[in-house]
Amino acid sequence: MAQVSKPQALVAAGAGAVLLGILAVRIKRARARKAYELPAWLRWLEESSSHLRMRMREWEDGPWRRSRGWHGSDLIHSPDSAVYIPCYFYSPEEKILQGPVEFRSGAESHRGICHGGAMTSAMDDVLGHLAFLAAGTGPWSGATVQVNCKLSKPVRVGQTLLLEGRVAKQEKRKVFVEARMLDEAGDVYATMDGLSIVGAKIQAEETDLDKRRWHFDDEMRAVLDSPDHRHVLGGSLS
Repeated sequence: MAQVSKPQALVAAGAGAVLLGILAVRIKRARARKAYELPAWLRWLEESSSHLRMRMREWEDGPWRRSRGWHGSDLIHSPDSAVYIPCYFYSPEEKILQGPVEFRSGAESHRGICHGGAMTSAMDDVLGHLAFLAAGTGPWSGATVQVNCKLSKPVRVGQTLLLEGRVAKQEKRKVFVEARMLDEAGDVYATMDGLSIVGAKIQAEETDLDKRRWHFDDEMRAVLDSPDHRHVLGGSLS
């Protein structure tokens, strides 16, 4: 039987440790997302019979995301994001998209206060995804071309607010969205009006990702990025 030298054994052990470390990080991130609980004052979102939880596989499955051509993590929906929206809830009848937004230490500007750009980034996100949903086609089916924000009150590091966007009107390919950011007491921190163009071509070459269609699943109380995502989730909303 061939003998393994000590250096070879050390290299193998080191490689194994690295792989275990990577796996541990992935498990930790998956558990962090899975374990997320809405603040008590926002739990009505998941309890509402008129709201569907929005599920995007590229927000939840890092390896799948990378294998499909993304280069990094999502600016807003990655568990490590400085400005983090862990989940959205969509009301198809009202065309309203709502969810919590956490402002973390990485979003800090003035001492203890979050950067204004962190607030506008969250506004931009809800505008775009609501426009995609309202258009009724599928994910990434357009592009935001205008975002007008009014910042009324500073956000503290560590604060969680409610972000909500609603469709103001639709004109052919144009989706006009209004949004606001408020706290538990109802105090408004920012408002926004913006415009997204449905069907705007962003990718030089389209793939199957660009052909996905929303799947509204009443049993799961969710709107998925495609019917295939349901099979991956196995009927689970955790």
